[in-house]
Amino acid sequence: MSDDLVADVIEVMRTRPEEMRMAIHALAERDPDRPAADLAAALLGAAEAVDHTLEKEGGPTGEALALRRMAGLLREDIAQLAEASGPPSLAQLLRWWRSEDDLFRRL
Repeated sequence: MSDDLVADVIEVMRTRPEEMRMAIHALAERDPDRPAADLAAALLGAAEAVDHTLEKEGGPTGEALALRRMAGLLREDIAQLAEASGPPSLAQLLRWWRSEDDLFRRL
C-alpha cells in the first residue's frame, strides 16, 4: 500500500464522498498492475487516518465506517478471485467488475 493511494482515497472522501465507489474504480484503472489487496489496504488506511483526524464523540466517524464497509466489499471480490487464480491484480478486479459485479462502477 502506498501513502499516495491512501491520500487519494482521503481526498475523495473529503471532497466528493458521494463519488467514492466510482473513485475506487478510477483508482483501480489508474494502476491496473498493482495488487488488488493494495487498494483494500488503502481504504482501511484512509479509514484509520480519518478516525485520527476527525474523530467525533469518541467513536469512529461516518466517513471511516463507510470506508471500512467498502474495504470489506472489495475484499470479498478479491477473495472470490483469489480462490480461482491466486491474489488478483487490479486489472483482474476490473475485469471481474465488468463481467460479474458492477458495484464499484455504478453511481
